[in-house]
Amino acid sequence: SSDVCSSDLRSVGFPPNHPPMRTLLGVPIVTQGRNIGNIYLTDKVNGDEFTAEDQALVEELARYAAIAIRNADMYQQSERRSQQWAAMQNIANRITLAMQRNQVLRQVVVDAQHLLQVDAAFIALLDQKTGRLRTVVSRGLPPRTASTPTTPVTSGAGNQAIWGGSPLIIDDYASDPRFSDALKDHTANRLGLVSLIVAPLEARGNPLGALYLGMRRRRTFLREEADLVGQLASLAAVVLAVWQRPLRASISRRIRSSMPSSARTPR
Repeated sequence: SSDVCSSDLRSVGFPPNHPPMRTLLGVPIVTQGRNIGNIYLTDKVNGDEFTAEDQALVEELARYAAIAIRNADMYQQSERRSQQWAAMQNIANRITLAMQRNQVLRQVVVDAQHLLQVDAAFIALLDQKTGRLRTVVSRGLPPRTASTPTTPVTSGAGNQAIWGGSPLIIDDYASDPRFSDALKDHTANRLGLVSLIVAPLEARGNPLGALYLGMRRRRTFLREEADLVGQLASLAAVVLAVWQRPLRASISRRIRSSMPSSARTPR
């Protein structure tokens, strides 16, 4: 609680033409140790100064506000997770019905971009001989920039996600010390990507590639979002692994033969 007037050194930060105030009571709204807002009261109707009792009352109100805001946030997160996992089920159904490898990859990229509302999505597959990644399908990347530069095995985000075995969250690629200047030039400058989630494509312990989701502005991805991308990447990897087996052609023929003739033409 404080008196606010032009001579008070604490009276700063008010915008131009702000209504004059003689007294001010400000209380923070805090949840889980984080300040998420403030409650401000100014100039009591009867003209009295704010008292310690007034402050205690507003602090109690701020605690209730913090609880209400936290509960609302938790509800929204729960609803969002429910919607995302329902979408995942639909994605899983579409992926497992895909007839060709590239069809699977395109479906994963399209659905991942839509699910996470990102600017770009692409998949790079791992060359088992050289250990390098090559982009094979993409959406939202500038023309003629989808190829990955030649880099050592462990230097890129995709390789780090693959050998780390879990999704990688990158807040700002250009300033991340884990990546070389050449990779920063490619990803941040040529592709124009700032924040990314990179998830490994892996089946039965065998690395197949990586799924990349990127934003052209800074975005703080949540760990639950990275886990969701990881689940999608795992699902795609399992389907890809099936198509890499010698029997995949036979499986495809059997599936096609069981379908109506009108549904056998690949899209």
